Amino acid sequence: MRLTNVRADTPLRILHVIEATTAGVRRYVTTLAAGLRARGLDVAVAAPWQRSEHYGDTAFVEDLQRQGVVFHPVPMRRQIGPWDGSALLALYRLLREGQFALVHTHSSKGGFLGRVAAHGCHVPVVHTPNGLYFLEKTGVSRQFYLNLERLAGSLTTAMVAVSDGEKEVLIGHRIVAAERVRVIHNCVDVARIDQHAGLTRASAKVRLGIPLDQPVVGAVGRLVPQKAPLTFVQAARQVAAAAPGTLFVWVGSGPLQATVADLARAEGIPLRLLGHREDVWDCLRAFDVFVLASRYEGLSFSLLEAMALRLPVVVTDVVGTRDVVDDQVSGLVVPADVPAALADAILSLLRDPPRADRLAHAGRKKVVAQFSVERMLDSHQALYEELCAR
Repeated sequence: MRLTNVRADTPLRILHVIEATTAGVRRYVTTLAAGLRARGLDVAVAAPWQRSEHYGDTAFVEDLQRQGVVFHPVPMRRQIGPWDGSALLALYRLLREGQFALVHTHSSKGGFLGRVAAHGCHVPVVHTPNGLYFLEKTGVSRQFYLNLERLAGSLTTAMVAVSDGEKEVLIGHRIVAAERVRVIHNCVDVARIDQHAGLTRASAKVRLGIPLDQPVVGAVGRLVPQKAPLTFVQAARQVAAAAPGTLFVWVGSGPLQATVADLARAEGIPLRLLGHREDVWDCLRAFDVFVLASRYEGLSFSLLEAMALRLPVVVTDVVGTRDVVDDQVSGLVVPADVPAALADAILSLLRDPPRADRLAHAGRKKVVAQFSVERMLDSHQALYEELCAR
């Protein structure tokens, strides 16, 4: 049964399939679904009501419904198991009954199940990895997940890489052919950030109970190996020794929370773990320096938001980050998993506020010029229309 023959005078019906309904993927799909719906496309999302590992980030469905996006509950779990068969059957039935012109899948589990279902229903499918899971694995586990990506890649009509670095990985690891990869950067709505992040740095510190004259070095992200929070803590130890009185803040939760807290306590590091927050922009306002110590990224929304808020940034030289920050121009770039290099960069910004301000303003300028949400929506809409026109 071929489902792509929709009437030319009706809006494109697009189904987004996602299991990872938290953090950056949540922002990506919500922005895309709501933005394209506002442009007249008929957009729906298939996902679990709540991710099994959410750590407090549970507002995905509410976000969609607030924007008028149709939601179809499909029980998917992050872990591989017999329940995947039920999820695959539910997606297959939804595609057969929904007359969707195109499917757009996201992340590992939703991406695999959604592409298998779309292939079975002869519906063209776009996939966005939102960060490639196999990159954080080693040995047999890495090869297993890489083989799954290659298998699913063979079912993919077009792959969206959210950064040039991610495109290189996709092609270099033979996940899809080069002609099927499109680079569409993650983007942020700078005007909306400006409108809703209304606090000054001083008022943001007051809200968090931080003295106005206390320097704050902060990070935003899940407490998972990908984000390297232990490297952040090790760098914080060196910064605290050289710049006593500095406070370190991490916004976000995850499985490494207890480990990170124990290490900071043992080292005597003044670290505040704020957990998941819906007011991330206001928390960012309190930072003097933003740090992204990741081992790999797709393209971090938190980084773009920090740059949009005119924060000086220190990031690691990894996939999905080196595409955004120009070292010594719009931020500082250091090797991954090298706490000493991270600490030196942080200290250089704390000790030279005028330089930090110059980098921060250059970062804001780059985000406004190259990472606007309208550009992201334009590119996706053009890709959808091209594939459906075939």
